[in-house]
Amino acid sequence: MGASWDCINRRAYVVACGSGKHRSDNINDYRRRLRRMNITESEDQAQRLIFDWARWQQGKYPQLKAMYHAANEGKRSTRAGAELKRQGMKPGVSDICLPYASGKYNNLYVELKVGNGKASDNQLKFVDMINSIGGKAVVVYGSEAAIELITAYLEGTIDDLEIVSDTYPKEKAKITERVNKKRFIGFCGTDCRKCDNKGCQGRTVDDILSPGLLPAT
Repeated sequence: MGASWDCINRRAYVVACGSGKHRSDNINDYRRRLRRMNITESEDQAQRLIFDWARWQQGKYPQLKAMYHAANEGKRSTRAGAELKRQGMKPGVSDICLPYASGKYNNLYVELKVGNGKASDNQLKFVDMINSIGGKAVVVYGSEAAIELITAYLEGTIDDLEIVSDTYPKEKAKITERVNKKRFIGFCGTDCRKCDNKGCQGRTVDDILSPGLLPAT
């Protein structure tokens, strides 16, 4: 019987990066190792890998001790869902939160996707909201890109990354843009972000973002 994905994961990390005080902080060799092993990760596997990496890197980045996953997933009855909302659960909250201020940002939220998975309307609304109040929220595809983005955030260089339509890497931005195109189209068929008719009753933008905090077009 073959080794599990997690076993392969940890073994590859130790082989590529070393262990203990001899461990390398550079995970590029580890990433290449995983690619050579032809591992296709699921979203759950990607998330486990990110937090495995975070545990390994807490010596260098102690802020990672505060990083956590917001467990909003799972099917629930209508009654149970309503009760959880009353208790403060919010739809669309991003998968990973790092409550640490870096540079001009108050915190980092990562909505994790793999393959060609797309963020939901609620997830993108949450990303918009965080970005409008001083945080940094990004839809990120795969563990490799997520680790790169989190590292850049901790180093204060996240603005040097090519993040397009709040999506990283930029090659995946077209997926988010397709969802956004539907989110921001008013009843007249016009993109509300490019329309100045603030009195339009079919306007969708103001339901998502506060006035004056619209993304640049």
